[in-house]
Amino acid sequence: MCPLPPPTACRHLNPTGVIRLKQVTAAVEITYEMSGPLAPTELTLWRSLVDEISDLVGEPALTSVVVTDDMPGVVSGLHTSIPWQFGARDDDTPYNPEKVDGGLAVGRTIPLEDRTVIVVNAGTARIEPGMARRLLHHEARHARLHHGGDTAWAMHRRGPFERPPGYVFAYVYLAQSMLDEYRCEAALAPDVTASTNLGSVRPSDWADVAQVFDAARQHYAAEGDLSGAYSIFLSGLDRVSSFAGHAAATVSRGELSVADWADVAPVVLAVEALADVPSADERLTHPELSDIVERLIHTFGYITEALGFQVDVDEEADTTSFWLL
Repeated sequence: MCPLPPPTACRHLNPTGVIRLKQVTAAVEITYEMSGPLAPTELTLWRSLVDEISDLVGEPALTSVVVTDDMPGVVSGLHTSIPWQFGARDDDTPYNPEKVDGGLAVGRTIPLEDRTVIVVNAGTARIEPGMARRLLHHEARHARLHHGGDTAWAMHRRGPFERPPGYVFAYVYLAQSMLDEYRCEAALAPDVTASTNLGSVRPSDWADVAQVFDAARQHYAAEGDLSGAYSIFLSGLDRVSSFAGHAAATVSRGELSVADWADVAPVVLAVEALADVPSADERLTHPELSDIVERLIHTFGYITEALGFQVDVDEEADTTSFWLL
């Protein structure tokens, strides 16, 4: 039996040696997928943090949290069950929490057919409880977007949307990702962001992202491989979508000003494009999402140029050209 009294929780060891502990009495269910036991104080901390977000997720009875020390394994397993309309992948590539700039994803919210699952890295609470709190409040807003039907991610699969001509389709997903990340970050309360120095991006963090685009140039210079350089470039833009969304939220929350980000052109462009966008605490209609996503697609065109690249799409010939300026 687990260290908490029934019926609060139950625990068993599966054949792979992973300890599973499920707490079932509160509105938002918690499951622990751990290679070793959590201390009672850790269980109490996670339970209290999850209780905090019950009113933020939109549908607490349809939301569950998985606390784990195996993010790749848990998320990869859940990814196979994501419905097509919420962005199911066309391949079975395992989930990799490592970011191209050296960072590490410590949370992910996954929409399933009958519920939404928030997966968080158990190590965050061990590093700093405030970091775990901030993470859960951010992921709770992703859950709210899914339950409210106004998540931007894969919105073109759930309603009408036309990609603006001249832009690669990757920019559609980049714009959707930036929009969701911004709205979730913009909704964070001051006491949540003030509870930790970890989690919020700062101008000094941009240097790591910029190195990805330097790597794209270096790859082309060394190998003459334009396709490989383009792949690195797109991986960098994927990181920009999240980074710039988070950075723009530091402005909307009043923590930093546009002047603080003046040396980071992609963030300045994102702040301008997201200036009138509400946080995840407000709902948006599909037409409103479409308008914002289209605007952000154009923004990614400007970001591309600001980074010293150019991507052109010939709609008639169905070809894409990539230039290093």
